[in-house]
Parts: sequence; structure tokens; C-alpha cells
Amino acid sequence: CLTLSDQVHLIECCWMELLLLNCAFRSMEYEGRTLVFAPDFHLERQQWGLTGMGDVLEQVSAVSEQMVLHGLNKEELLLLQATVLVNAVRRLDSFVKIQEMRQ
Repeated sequence: CLTLSDQVHLIECCWMELLLLNCAFRSMEYEGRTLVFAPDFHLERQQWGLTGMGDVLEQVSAVSEQMVLHGLNKEELLLLQATVLVNAVRRLDSFVKIQEMRQ
């Protein structure tokens, strides 16, 4: 088990990747036309440029389309999220434990 400090650090390092993976997953039913950040916050493609993050949102849409193409399910999303966390680039207090989990 990771220390609380390491758990917090992983979330700090990876929050954006996790947020965008979840957004891509929630957006699957819209097939790349709309991104769903939350149940009450959807952005349609024509709005993406207004955010100043149009390029990033295009990539999230592309990930969502790939999720649809491969029929990604919730369990597979959780595995992707775990992969993001395990591959965090910064050194942790529990680095040896991370290495053991990778094996």
C-alpha cells in the first residue's frame, strides 16, 4: 500500500490525464461530436475553439472515438487509469513498491 503522501502526489501528477480519460469515456455515446465533462457540462465541437484548448479537446475526442472503436468498458477504463498512475514520472517515497507492482 502506498503512503498517503504518495497517493496525494500521484493524483497531483496525473489529475489532468485522469480527467481527460474520464471525459473521453463519458463522451463515447456522442462519437467525437460532444465532450462530456460532467452530467451537466457538455461541450459541442463548435464550442471547443472558444475554450482556448481546441487542440487538446480534438485529441480527447480522438481518444473517445478509439474507445468506441474498441468497445472499451468500465473495467478497461479503470485499467487505463491505473496505468496512468503507475507510470507517474516523479519519484515517490514508495518507489520500490511501485516497481514491485509493475512486475
